[in-house]
Amino acid sequence: MQSQTGYGRGTSSSSKGSLTLDIKSVNGKFLDITIKAPRFITPFEEKIKKEISKVATRGTIEVRINTSLENKSLPKANFALAAEYLALSKTLSKQLGVKNDIKTSRLLSMPEVLSTQEMELQDEEVWNLVESALTVALDQFKTFKTTEGKAMQTDLSNWCSAIQTQLEEVKQRVPNMLAENQAKMQQRIQELLGNIEVDQTKLANEIAFFVDRVDINEEIKRLQSHINQFNQLLLQETPGKQIEFLSQEMTREINTMGSKSNDIEITKCVLQMKNANEKIKEQMRNIE
Repeated sequence: MQSQTGYGRGTSSSSKGSLTLDIKSVNGKFLDITIKAPRFITPFEEKIKKEISKVATRGTIEVRINTSLENKSLPKANFALAAEYLALSKTLSKQLGVKNDIKTSRLLSMPEVLSTQEMELQDEEVWNLVESALTVALDQFKTFKTTEGKAMQTDLSNWCSAIQTQLEEVKQRVPNMLAENQAKMQQRIQELLGNIEVDQTKLANEIAFFVDRVDINEEIKRLQSHINQFNQLLLQETPGKQIEFLSQEMTREINTMGSKSNDIEITKCVLQMKNANEKIKEQMRNIE
């Protein structure tokens, strides 16, 4: 079992610069990945998302990439054109009889002598740095999710056991509860009828109908089945959606028990089961 909450960080570097990648996740019904990175990382976003989807199936995930990598501009001199400017300066100096005082700085400021050349980062070297940092970050991310998942698994197992304990109490109480309800119904009818004679078969059917209305054995069977399935799901790696569905079904059966039963002891058990199931519902939002 894994938690939806996770965090990981990876770093990488080369002669061109360094890169840091942070990945964190919080609860979410579906897998939603956003990436915040420099523009030249954009071509690799789908690759990054694909790698993340291998270790996460649900959750709102944010990836942040900070790097010193950038496309650099290097100065470039047109030596041939500078030589032409210098030769022209010497010719003018000789023909006009003036001192030739042209300096290197002046040559560099002449049109088209100095320019810049873009040194673009190669896609392969950028991806190698991203992939290296992402691998480290995802290892930490998955370890975090697994550790959190084990703690949640223990909590969920304990709360499910609490429901099971109360259900066993209910199972033991039901036969007495039904017998008591039948006896009370018979006594009440006798008090109302007095010495009036009635068809005993019809009377027995009416009493049985009333007792059936407070019989919760079917709900007990269904709840027990849900508990058994729940315990099996706890052993799976990503049971989040299935556990969410089972918890809803358990809620339905527990509520039905409470509404059908008029027994104080069973009502106490139902309240305890509701409380434990609410804890499960709170925690299942964190399960992947």
